[in-house]
Amino acid sequence: MIRDYTYHNSAKSQPPAFYCFFLEVSLKSPKMGSRSLPEDSPQMMALRRKIVLSILFICACIGTPIWNWTTRLYRAELPYDQIYALQAHALEEVHIEIPIEVKSSSEIIDVTQTLLDSRIGLILGSQPRVDWRIQLKEADSVPSNAGYLLELIDPDDDSTFQDVDGFRLRLRLNSDNDISTPEQISDYLIGEIFRSELDSLKSPHEDDLMTIPYSSTYHISLSLLQGAGDIMDWDVERCSQEFQQYLEFLRPIASFSLDSQVGYYASLSEDTLKNIWDEESQTYLLTEKEMSTFIDHSEWGLEENTISENVINFVVYVPSEANSPITIKGSNSNSFLVPQWGGLKIHNAPKGLPIILEHDTLSPIMEIFASQLLSLLGSPKTPGSFAIRIDILTRVRTIKNIERALNNLLSLAKLTKQLPTISIPDFTLAYVESALRSINSAITLINSQDFADANKLSIEAVDQSNRAFFEKDMIQQMYFPDEHKMAVYVPLLGPFATIIFLGTLRIFKEWSSMRKEASKMASTTEKART
Repeated sequence: MIRDYTYHNSAKSQPPAFYCFFLEVSLKSPKMGSRSLPEDSPQMMALRRKIVLSILFICACIGTPIWNWTTRLYRAELPYDQIYALQAHALEEVHIEIPIEVKSSSEIIDVTQTLLDSRIGLILGSQPRVDWRIQLKEADSVPSNAGYLLELIDPDDDSTFQDVDGFRLRLRLNSDNDISTPEQISDYLIGEIFRSELDSLKSPHEDDLMTIPYSSTYHISLSLLQGAGDIMDWDVERCSQEFQQYLEFLRPIASFSLDSQVGYYASLSEDTLKNIWDEESQTYLLTEKEMSTFIDHSEWGLEENTISENVINFVVYVPSEANSPITIKGSNSNSFLVPQWGGLKIHNAPKGLPIILEHDTLSPIMEIFASQLLSLLGSPKTPGSFAIRIDILTRVRTIKNIERALNNLLSLAKLTKQLPTISIPDFTLAYVESALRSINSAITLINSQDFADANKLSIEAVDQSNRAFFEKDMIQQMYFPDEHKMAVYVPLLGPFATIIFLGTLRIFKEWSSMRKEASKMASTTEKART
C-alpha cells in the first residue's frame, strides 16, 4: 500500500533525494497506475546534482587511478632494437677461419690459397650466411700439435700410412700431370675433410630425424641385456672409464653423465624373428623392417629411467641360445642406430659357455657406441678422425645455438608486442640481456678462433633465451582471456554503474527542462513588454 505524503515548502521536510528517485519509479509502476510526485524544490535538485557529481568525481579522480594501479601489469622494457639488429646481422659478423699448416713450399701454398678461396666462394654463394675460410700457412720445422697439419706424400712413396690421425692429415699426391698439386690439396680439404661443414653453413640447417633434440646436458645409459636368464658378467667399469675419455672430447658440446645396468629375460617378440631364418648363413638375418620392432622398450625395462635429463641409450644385446645367432644385414659391426634414442649392438655369445664380456670384447663395442653418439649429436660421418669430427661439430653447433637463441628472443619480442596484457617481469629482462651478452661474446670468440669457449657461451645463450621465453610469471598471463575479466567486472560494477548512469540521465533531463522553462519565461516576459 502506498501512503500519500504532504510535503511543505520547507527543505527540512523533504525526504532524501535517493528516496524520491526510487519512490517515483514505484509510483509509476503499471500495476498501480501513474501517480506523480510533487515537483522537487530547486534546493533538492541542487543537492541531487551535488551528490551525483561528487560520486562521478570520486570515481574519476580516486577510484579509477586506484583500480589502474592495483590491476596493471608490470612490463619491463625489453631491448627490442638489439634483438632485431642481432637477428638481422649477427651471422654477418661471424668470421670462421681454420688455420692449416702445410709442409710444402710457399709458392704452392699461395696458389692453393687462391684456389680454396675461389671454390669456397662458389659453394657458399656471393652472400654467405657465415664468412668461412681455410687459412693455409707454411709449417714450421717443429709443427704445433694443437692445430691442423697437412703432409704431402710423394707418389713414389710406397709406405703405408693413415690418412687422418687426430688433426694430422696426410695426402698422397697423384702422379697424373693433368691435376696440379694445388688442385689436389683443394679437392682433398673441401671434398673430404670440410665438405659437411660447408653444406651445413650453406643454408639454414635444421636437425635431421636422426639427431637427438638439443640439450645442454645428456645422460648416457649403458645396458647389457640377455634374452634368457643365464649368468653373465662384463668388465663395464674399465670400459666406462675409456668411454668417459670420449665424453671428455665432447665437453664443449654438452655435459654428460653415465650409468650402466644389466637385464635378464629381455625376450624378443614372436613377430621379430618370424620368417627371417637364413639357411645360407645359418643365422637370423635382420633387415631394416625387423629393426623397427626389435627393441621392446617396456619389456626390457628401458622406460624406467626417471632422470629429467635427455637420455641416450646404448644396449649390448645377447640373444638366448634358442634365438642365436642374430646378424644384421649390411652391417659389419652387427649394430644399428635408433633415431633420437640411441644404439644397439648384438653380441652372439658362444653356445654352452658362460657369458663373460672382457675388456678386449667390450672395447670395440664402446668405439661403436662413441661413433653412434656423434651421429646422434649431429656430427658428420666423415672424416674418420674423431677429433676432427668433434671440431666440426663444435663449430656447427655454435652457429646453430646462436641461431636458436636469436629465434627464441625474436619470438619473445613478437609475443610481448602482440599480447600487451601479459606481464614482463624483471627476471625475463635479465635473461634476455644475459642471452644477448652471451651471443655477442660467442661471436667475438669465434672470430678469435676460440671455438670451444664460443660454443659454451652459445649454450648459455640458448639456456637463457629459453628461460626468458618460458618464465612462469609471464606464461600464466597468456591464458587469461578478456572474457574472464568481463565475468569478474560485470557482476561487480554493473549495478553500481546502472544507478550512476540513471542518476546522471535524470540530472541531464532536469537541466534540459530548466533551460526550456527559462527560455519560455524569457519569451513571455519579452512579449509582455511589447
